Amino acid sequence: MCLAGDITEVPLADVIQLCATCRRTGMLVIHHPHTRRPLAQLSFDNGELHDAQFGGDEGSDAVYRALELTEGEFRFDISAGSPHRRIHTSVTALLLEGMRRLDEGRLAAGESPITETTAGHRAQRRSRLRAPLRWLALAGACAAALASVEIASSVSGVTDAAARLAASSPRRPIPPCAPAPRRSLLMPPVSAQGVTDTEIVFGMTAALSGPNKEYGRQMRMGVEAAFGAINAGGGVHGRRLRLVAVDDGYEPKRTVDAMRQLIERERVFGFVGSMGTPTIGAALPIALSRRMVFFGGFSGADLLRREPPDRYVFNLRASYAEELAAVMNHLVKVRRIPPGQIAVFAQQDAFGDAGYAGVTGALRQCTWTATRSSASATGATRSTSVAP
Repeated sequence: MCLAGDITEVPLADVIQLCATCRRTGMLVIHHPHTRRPLAQLSFDNGELHDAQFGGDEGSDAVYRALELTEGEFRFDISAGSPHRRIHTSVTALLLEGMRRLDEGRLAAGESPITETTAGHRAQRRSRLRAPLRWLALAGACAAALASVEIASSVSGVTDAAARLAASSPRRPIPPCAPAPRRSLLMPPVSAQGVTDTEIVFGMTAALSGPNKEYGRQMRMGVEAAFGAINAGGGVHGRRLRLVAVDDGYEPKRTVDAMRQLIERERVFGFVGSMGTPTIGAALPIALSRRMVFFGGFSGADLLRREPPDRYVFNLRASYAEELAAVMNHLVKVRRIPPGQIAVFAQQDAFGDAGYAGVTGALRQCTWTATRSSASATGATRSTSVAP
């Protein structure tokens, strides 16, 4: 199985995270965009980054240099690998450190960490609007195919199960003017729940009513717009994408019922764009227990970013820790605000706890005292003073 693309369209950090999430063994090679000369090589073993080379740099330093690239083409082959291991740090920690170094380098050069200084940076920024359309098809099909790929790679010959899987794939006539699509191991079998000859059905749990209804409605509109763009281009291997959104009112108890409705009644293939930290906390265990794709959840909580990564979870947004580290870096290092003058006002639930943990983590190396004021759903407030 091979994965290829352009890092001006899909940032290299996202590619590395996907390779880790799929837990595959292979080599990720980044080529020069014009000469096709190899620039960097990253070796994975069961989703763990074992080694990297970039010019004369090896190990973690090579990864940090590779993350600075804004142009180039990548290719991942699971048939290749490296017998050496020079990296003993998790992928998440490597990416966080790489982003921190990039920010510090830009600050030292007198630039804002978020300034788009080159055409490559601007292209990466624009591509983040288009990348979810391409990666949605990849990630949605990836989890469904991984099990069959593992079986095929662990036994010799062609098993009866593999033969039935190949026979179940639909064969649609192709117009004479259109080239026949290449068969991919990432194409979901037609026998999968929520996948027919003509469509793939995804589910979403979101607050479509109550105080947070605008978040849910806007998320639903965004996913439907993305699906519309994909369908206008012919869908995924000829199948249209359809979304079924169920209102949970931002209440975890209702989320459980919504998940059962989507799985048992609507028979969806996977979940996309589900929103809310406390509600995702109720939805995620159900999806994982059924081995169903959970793509693009609207939460930065750690429950979506475990180490090692959950096989069926695919993230698009940054984590709360990453977002708040950038906020604290700006407040303390750029604005020169003393840490002791920073207070946190947060919800008294899983969302608020995750945000507060992000602030304390970002400032843990400083000597400070933070005051947190939290509000519950009933409007009651609570203040706490914490000195890590």
